[in-house]
Amino acid sequence: MYCQLLDAAVRRLQGQKIEEVRRADVQLEVAAFIPNSYVPTETQRIALYRQLRRAATAQRLQEVAEEIADMYGPLPDEVRRLVDLEEVRAAGGRAGIGSIHRSGADLAMTLQDVAVLGPIFSKAADPEIRDAGVVRVLDPHTVVWRLREDPGAVQALALLKKVLAGFSHNK
Repeated sequence: MYCQLLDAAVRRLQGQKIEEVRRADVQLEVAAFIPNSYVPTETQRIALYRQLRRAATAQRLQEVAEEIADMYGPLPDEVRRLVDLEEVRAAGGRAGIGSIHRSGADLAMTLQDVAVLGPIFSKAADPEIRDAGVVRVLDPHTVVWRLREDPGAVQALALLKKVLAGFSHNK
C-alpha cells in the first residue's frame, strides 16, 4: 500500500495520468506467493509482486507470468495461483466487488450494488457455475454464494476466475 501511494505521488508530481485500478480484497486462504527457492533475492521478488499488482488485465497478467517464466523457469503452482488470484482481484474490482471472503463452502461478497450480480452470474448456462451453488442476497451490498460443497481454496479460486472472466479486460 505504501509503495502504491508513493508511486501515485511521484506520478502526480511528474504530471503523469494516474489510472486507478480497483481491486477486490480476496481472502481464500490459498497458497499464492513467490517461493524463495524460485526467486532467490528479496528485491527481485518484491519487483515481481509489484509487476503483478500493477497488471490491470488478464492479458497483462499472463504477459507478466510469461516474463517470470522466461527469467526463472516454469511457474510453480504457488506462482500460478498468485497470478490467478491477482486476476480475480482485478476482475472483481472492475465488476464492483469490494471483497470476497471464503469460509468453507460460503463465498461472501460485498458489492457496491447487488445489481452487478446479473452480469457476474450471467454464465448461468455454464453447468459448472449454475450447479455450483445458490446465491443469497443478504442486503443491498452483501451476497453469499453458498456452494453445494466446500471445493477447497484452489477450486474456489478457479471457480471465481471462471465467473469473473467477463470482467478480466478493461471495459
